Formats: sequence, C-alpha cells, structure tokens
Amino acid sequence: MSKYDGFANDAEYHSNSQYKRGCSVGRLLETLNEDDREAVREAMARVELTNAGIAVALKARGVTTVTAGTIGRHRRAACSCGG
Repeated sequence: MSKYDGFANDAEYHSNSQYKRGCSVGRLLETLNEDDREAVREAMARVELTNAGIAVALKARGVTTVTAGTIGRHRRAACSCGG
C-alpha cells in the first residue's frame, strides 16, 4: 500500500466547496459590511501596501485572526478560498 493510495479522493474532498471554509481573510471579508469590505479589498489591491502593513492596520481595528502571511497568500490567490 502506497502513501498515495486514495490521493485523488482526498484531493477531491478538499476541493469540494462544502469543505472549503476560506482563509482568515476571506472569512473576515464575509463578516464586514459592504463599505468596510470594499475598503479592505481596495487596500489589498494596492501593491505599494505591504502584507505586514495591512495586518497591523487590521490588528489596530481589533482583527487578530489575520496574519501577514495569510494576507500574502490571499493576495496571490494561493489561499484556501482562492483569493
């Protein structure tokens, strides 16, 4: 038995929309009102703003679940919600 037995089934399960909870950035965006969500999205679209800078600004507003690393993955669409 190989450690890759059932790999496709596992990948399919983890690709299922019911499995995907989204990254912490995606989950945060879902909780914000439309104006706040747009403000965060606009900031994340600005290439001159660093991931760390955005994380610090979020933390100053009480958001402690989003890290600079997660922001970077979300910006590159490499996170669990696909950006």
